Formats: sequence, structure tokens, C-alpha cells
Amino acid sequence: IGYTESLTENMCWLPDDRHVCFTSNNLVCLVDTVTNQQMFLKGHKARISCMAFNTSSKLSLLVTCEEGKHPGVRVWDFTQWFKAVKKAPLEDAKENQHPNIHARVEPTSKPTTTLPLPKCLLELKTPHASIHHVAMTGRHAIRKKQNYVVFAGKDKQARQLLAVYDLAKIRKGKIELIAKQISEFDVRKVFFCPYSNDPTGLVTVGESSIRFLRIKNKHLPGFSLPLNEYSKNKFMDAAFEAKYGETDDQKKRIYVSSDA
Repeated sequence: IGYTESLTENMCWLPDDRHVCFTSNNLVCLVDTVTNQQMFLKGHKARISCMAFNTSSKLSLLVTCEEGKHPGVRVWDFTQWFKAVKKAPLEDAKENQHPNIHARVEPTSKPTTTLPLPKCLLELKTPHASIHHVAMTGRHAIRKKQNYVVFAGKDKQARQLLAVYDLAKIRKGKIELIAKQISEFDVRKVFFCPYSNDPTGLVTVGESSIRFLRIKNKHLPGFSLPLNEYSKNKFMDAAFEAKYGETDDQKKRIYVSSDA
């Protein structure tokens, strides 16, 4: 199954540094880079537009969103799957590594048993008419039980809409919408900020806009960064220091890219 190349961000390394997760049309594909074994998660009815993975807590969750009006959102639980991967009996099989895949681990083994597939915990209906980006709390989360997800998209009136959910009780079938906000500013992407003392602090980037937000009374007030001579730029993406706080925690930079 091939990667949908038009969706350039729907691919990531999983925390075991061995499996790659990506989307192909309406499928979620898992590839073992040692043995080239592929597994597929089914359930979406339309092409998957965006995805996000969270490994900040005892739960390992993947969120996938569909294209189209009133998009379907699915939350997958990888927690038990990672445990099964770790405990699966292995045997030497260096020759089974696919020649076109360069693994980040030494190709020394292959699975001898069929792994159980990650389970879909929940199908979520958000207030969005469409969703173009999703983000989850990552390894920077301050408290281990944080499982927040934020969706960026548009409502029925084609206005920019952000919605934040708490997934801490998702295994009990419960989720909580903790904030929703119509934005007057363009939002291409949204991120949880690792530098904020507030675990729900957010950063958004878009056309002529870089904003910092926080949750207050179930809304997302914030402020815009002065852009000066860059005010007409269309900001496409953002990234944070990889090892913030490990050397000089005063250097908490945010790197932003634009299309010009």
C-alpha cells in the first residue's frame, strides 16, 4: 500500500523507533522497517486528511481525521500493541529487511507471531464542518496524565474554528470538550506549546498570523506576535527546540517557516 504523497505530514516514526505509521486513502498503515511487514487499520469512510500521535502518558493514542463535510474522527489505542511488540518472540532474520527501507534500528529480528491490531476506542464528532490539522500533547507534557487534542478547521459558515478535547477518560468512553473558539485569524496549523506552564497553551500559524493562545472559561483568548516586515507572509509550519530545558532553558525558540 503506497503513501498518499499529496498529504505530506501523514507519516511518523512510532516511539519504538522501528515502526512507521502513515495513511493511504482511508487506511492507516503500519510498517515494520525491519521485516517490511504491513498492517492496516480500517474504519474511515473517506480519505484521511490529517493525523497526530501522543506518547506523553500511560496511553499511546493516534487520532485520525477524514476529509469532507462533517468529518469522522477516530481515536486508536496503541498502548497494548506496543506491549505486544516488545514481548513478541523474535528470531534472527537480518536477511528479511527490505532493501529499500533504512531502519533506525539494526535489522536483527522478525516477529514469529501475529500482533493484535491497535483498537479504535472512539469515533468522535466534532463541531467542525471540515478539519485540516490536528495536534496532541507530546513528550513535553508536564503531567503524565495529560491527553489533550486540538482540531483546526472550519465551521458551517467557513469560519476558522479551534476545538480542544481532554481524552484522559477515553477508555471509559468519556471525552470532554474543554474549549472552542471561532478565530478571526487564519489558522493553517496549531500546536501545543512545550514552553508554556499551562499544559493547554497553544501556538497557531497562518496567513499573516502567529498567535499564542490559552484556555480560559472554555474559550481560547490570546495575542498575536508582531510581525513587522513579515506581516504579509503566509506562515506554513512551526517547530520547537528538540531539547529545551536540558541545556539552557532560557533558549526556548520557536522556528516558523513561510511560503516566501
